[in-house]
Amino acid sequence: MKITSSAIATIIVMRIFVAIAANRPELQFIFHDQSYHFYYGLLLMILALIFRRAKYGHIFFGIGAGLFIDDVSAFKYVMTGPALNPITEYWSPLFIIPLMVGLFVLIVSEIRLKKFFPSYEH
Repeated sequence: MKITSSAIATIIVMRIFVAIAANRPELQFIFHDQSYHFYYGLLLMILALIFRRAKYGHIFFGIGAGLFIDDVSAFKYVMTGPALNPITEYWSPLFIIPLMVGLFVLIVSEIRLKKFFPSYEH
């Protein structure tokens, strides 16, 4: 469960940051930024797969998966651009359901991923 735990922790951190940013004018630029964190998540997952023998490769894969799942679940927001009330949309069932599906897929895949990363057991 190390990969899934890393992903869940990343999602929680991202959602806390979004909740804080929604109430802080100096942080509201993130709602208009076109650099979505699923790109960074995808990059982290790819790097973790390439460097799978690295000591914490599985943790980086989990962090990348968390970033990816969190933003892909908000795909409507990504496609339509900034919302009038981004915090409400970010927590809407339209975003939470795909997030839960993504986490379920990650949990089911963890057994195979565990075998893929040699450093998982250490």
